[in-house]
Amino acid sequence: MSISKDLKLIITIVAKNRTEKVLDALEKEGVKKSTVLLGRMISDDNPTLFLNLKIEPQCEIIYTIVSQQFVDRVFGVILEAGKFNKPHHGIALVLDIEKVGGILPEASLRSKSQ
Repeated sequence: MSISKDLKLIITIVAKNRTEKVLDALEKEGVKKSTVLLGRMISDDNPTLFLNLKIEPQCEIIYTIVSQQFVDRVFGVILEAGKFNKPHHGIALVLDIEKVGGILPEASLRSKSQ
């Protein structure tokens, strides 16, 4: 069993129609492994319909583990591909990973020149 300590978890919550763009951008950057889960966005901003029903748009949650040395670059790629500078497109955050077992991190990401 391998325990790695210099890894970060990037959690990306993105509107469902933007997920493939984010994943494609990650792949171009050399990140080949992520986990994607289906979710729904719950907010006071969601529109209310007939009989007080609220629309809760679907979203997808992308979990990506990267080495600390690549986290800023990968995070920037996610923000750009997800167009997170616009409202209601999603959010991304980075968490420290104290320990993780069962994975082998990528040795390196593709350089910008490739």
